[in-house]
Amino acid sequence: MSSLRCVILLLLLPVWLLENQCLALDKNSIDIPSSGLSLLIVQDGGRKKPLDTYARENLIKLTGRSKWKDSEGGEWTALEVIADMFLGTNNWQKEKLIKVGHILLKKEVGLDINEKFFSYQDLHTNQELMKNLSQIIRIEEDAPQYDKTLSFEAKVLLQKIRLVEKLTASEAFSWIPAPKGESWFSLIEGIEFYKEKGKNIQQNYENLKTVYLAGGDRNFSDCVNILFENLRSLVSPNDYPQGKIRIEVFYNNLHPFRLAWIACLISFVLMLIANQQKSLGKAIYWFGLGVFGLGTILQVIGFILRTVISSRAPVTNMYEVLVFMALGASLIAFFYELFCRSKIFILSAAVVTAVVLILADNLPTVFDPSIQPLVPVLRSNWWLTVHVITITIGYAAFLQALGIGHISVFYYLFKPQEEKSIQSLTKFNCRTMQIGVFFLSAGTLLGALWAEKAWGRFWGWDPKETWALIALLIYLAVLHARYVGWIKGFGLNAASILAFQGIIMAGYGVNYILGTGKHSYGFGIGGEEIVAIFVGIEILLVLFAVIRYRMKRLKND
Repeated sequence: MSSLRCVILLLLLPVWLLENQCLALDKNSIDIPSSGLSLLIVQDGGRKKPLDTYARENLIKLTGRSKWKDSEGGEWTALEVIADMFLGTNNWQKEKLIKVGHILLKKEVGLDINEKFFSYQDLHTNQELMKNLSQIIRIEEDAPQYDKTLSFEAKVLLQKIRLVEKLTASEAFSWIPAPKGESWFSLIEGIEFYKEKGKNIQQNYENLKTVYLAGGDRNFSDCVNILFENLRSLVSPNDYPQGKIRIEVFYNNLHPFRLAWIACLISFVLMLIANQQKSLGKAIYWFGLGVFGLGTILQVIGFILRTVISSRAPVTNMYEVLVFMALGASLIAFFYELFCRSKIFILSAAVVTAVVLILADNLPTVFDPSIQPLVPVLRSNWWLTVHVITITIGYAAFLQALGIGHISVFYYLFKPQEEKSIQSLTKFNCRTMQIGVFFLSAGTLLGALWAEKAWGRFWGWDPKETWALIALLIYLAVLHARYVGWIKGFGLNAASILAFQGIIMAGYGVNYILGTGKHSYGFGIGGEEIVAIFVGIEILLVLFAVIRYRMKRLKND
């Protein structure tokens, strides 16, 4: 009986291999990033962007990662994945590209809760699963009280399934330029529109595909250059903006904000060492200050590059607000340090800046780093710049106050004899909160003026407006309590930590938890657990500090 089974298995083996021959991905030997294909311009989501950006954005949407590891352990860049879908023969519909992380959704639709990644074929051919997804979305539409998070996750999963279908189709994206004002064409549409010139583009594409499948870096780069020349000849130079595209690819490869948080962490460590060392402390201090300055310069470069790429102030989503807050906190601390030389300001700013940039860099599915066209209500560079940037400068000042508050509380608890340092920190923390209150007040008033222009009313108690006002009142209450003597140094510094939770609610909570109001262009989902843990730790930290501080006071009395 066992021999018969072995014979049957051997007979079925070729069939199994044929059925599964595409599961192991065959990675091409051509160096795609250096070939120039990353500069191919794609029109997507109302914006012209390089294929490099298009690839990164779509791989992050599918997998939550900017790189991919296949079942054999081979690492693919996003550009290599999309280029292979565009030119190769691998069957990506069988590869487990689609990330499904929401456990409740997996239970509801019948997926294995222990698995994180699924293939298009696993999901699309499962009729029961597709039926369950549609039902979850339909229930939410009929019953507003239904769990919106579950419905949102169901919609995202459906979008991912359709995205794989789109990317693996012959008409994956629009890369044939069209006359000014018209939507760009996919390959077949471009061939039909341009007639004779379209045939040249088709031949270029076929040559590119043939050389890609055969391998050979030099020939492939030559084919890419010829394709670009023919594409540029279809429209005017202004309609095929390769200069801006090169800047965007440079920005993608530089990762300025990632380099910035690395520099900030190094600076934080150096400043800690400088505080402990006496002989080499001064040299280490200046080196740490230089590294922090480098991190700040990298943030400025990243901010400038995003401004050039988007042609607007880059403060229109949660990712951009985070990186701008980090930049503002770094600049405030840097100027404080230049005047005072206390080491503490860089120490406090380096850690909060690093934390914020790490979150922005490592949670792309929560804080979307993609550059998107402005929604209609934001299409005023004047109001966008003066209102949002003013508000964000206020947030940046409060972020720096948060860092100073932590350092000050640490001194109160463990180095109470350092009275001079404590007084200096308390004074600058108070000034920093005053800066934040000024800019948040101005930003709120400017927002009211913009609201009148956009929506016909100055104030409507929209959740975003309301929580901006609550955050402002919290800080005003802290400063007032300090001014009239209700709280002293320790109370001010501890309050700066608690008050920042109001900023988290105004910036993150309204957009990601409440998810209602006219500011819907900033809405998102995800990261609730991380934020909840952070807020909980901060509250416990302040509670512990207050108890310990009071016990020390009682003991001394």
